[in-house]
Amino acid sequence: MTTASVSLGASVSSQSRFMQLALAGLLG
Repeated sequence: MTTASVSLGASVSSQSRFMQLALAGLLG
């Protein structure tokens, strides 16, 4: 894996997690 793909994967992962938390906050 290259550094670019690793950082991209981390960005997507954290972004999706943030979206989940935001949705949970809105629904909760």
